[in-house]
Amino acid sequence: MSKANSIERIDIETNGKTIVLIPYDAYMAAFVFLQCGRTEEEVLPLLGVNKEEWGKLHKAYRWFHADMGEWEKDAYLDPLKEDEVVDHILKPRWHIQRKDGEKITLRVTSSIRDKTLRNPYIGPFKDLDWAAHYVATHPDASLFHYFHDGNTVYFRGQPLLQKDGSRLPVDASSFEWVGGRWLRDKNHIYGQGELNGRRVRVYWYIVEGADAPSFRMVNLHYAKDCNAAYYITGKTLKTKSPDAFHVLPDIRLNNHHFTCDFLIENSRYARDREKVYHFGSIIRKADAKSFRLLGHEYATDGKIVWYMDRRERIEGADAASFRVLGPTEPFESQGNIDSLDCFRPYYRGEPVDPTSAHEALRNFFAHYKDLDGWWWHRQEARLHPKA
Repeated sequence: MSKANSIERIDIETNGKTIVLIPYDAYMAAFVFLQCGRTEEEVLPLLGVNKEEWGKLHKAYRWFHADMGEWEKDAYLDPLKEDEVVDHILKPRWHIQRKDGEKITLRVTSSIRDKTLRNPYIGPFKDLDWAAHYVATHPDASLFHYFHDGNTVYFRGQPLLQKDGSRLPVDASSFEWVGGRWLRDKNHIYGQGELNGRRVRVYWYIVEGADAPSFRMVNLHYAKDCNAAYYITGKTLKTKSPDAFHVLPDIRLNNHHFTCDFLIENSRYARDREKVYHFGSIIRKADAKSFRLLGHEYATDGKIVWYMDRRERIEGADAASFRVLGPTEPFESQGNIDSLDCFRPYYRGEPVDPTSAHEALRNFFAHYKDLDGWWWHRQEARLHPKA
C-alpha cells in the first residue's frame, strides 16, 4: 500500500515497516544544496522528510547509480523489487521506455544524477534562488564532489581547508578542476593532499611557483609544468627535463586470480631523463633509462634490485637473473616465495631458505629448462643424486 503527498514523498507500508521514497532527482537536488552549505533545516522540509528519515534514505540512495552499496540498498528497500522502486523514484519528471518484460535497474538513475548535479533546480527546488554550481567529482571517490555558491568552494559540504585547518584563499567564481587531484582558479594552482590516521583527512594547498599556463596533470599524484614536476604532498621536483617527466605504470600481480594490472592513474612511480621517483622522492642510484617495475613491489635497472615496499636495495640479488613469480608461472604457491634469482629464492625482499622452497619450484625449473646451474639445480643434485 502506498500513499503520496503534495511534496512527492511516497510512504510504502510493507511487512510491518514504512519505506519512504522520494523522486531520485529531488534527492539529488537536496544533496547538492546540502553540499553547497545549506542546512538540513532549510532543505529537508521541502522533501517532507526529517533528519532520521533523510539519514536512512541517503545511505541507500547514494548508491543507486552504481554497482556498489548493495547491502545498504537491500537493507533499506527490502522487500520491494528493484523495478518497482524504479517506477516510484523516476516519477513525476522522468519516464523510461521499456520493452515488454524488460526489467529496469536502479543504474538508470546514473544519467539523472549527472544532470541534477549540474542543475538541481527541479521539483520542490525549482524556484529557489540558492546558488549551487557543480565543479567536479573527485576522481578517486565518486560520491564526493566540488561545488561553489559564488563565494565559497565546498567539498563534501565543507569549505576547503589547508593543512593547518585554516580556510584556503580561493576565488570561487573562477575555480575549476585541472585533473586528478589538481585544481586552479585565476590566482593559483592547488593540490589536494591527504593525512592518514584513524580517519583520512583531506586538505588543499597552493602549489607555489607553478606556471599556470603550462601546468597539467600527469596522474592523481603527479603534475608538471614547463619548469618543474610536482608531487601531491606539496613537494616540488626540480627535474632538469620536465618535458620528459612521465608516470611509470605500477604493476599489480594477482596469483590467485591470475591477473596482471597496469596502474597508471594511481601509480606513485615517475621518471624523467635523469631520475626515477617513488612517492615524489628520488630512487638513488637508479638508472632512469633502464629502470623497470617487475610486480610484487620489486624493481630493477639491470644492475640493482629493489624491494620498493621498503624502498630497499636487495643486497646480493643478481639483477641479470632476478625473476618475479607472476600469475602464469608454473610453481606451487605456498605463500612464502614471490621471486628468485640464480643464487636464492625471496619473499617480500628477504632471502628464503632454499630447502623450504625446493619442491614448490620443481615445476618452475622443469618448465624453464634453459635455466641451468642455479641454486635449485645444485640442491636437487644433493637431495636426489643420480645413481
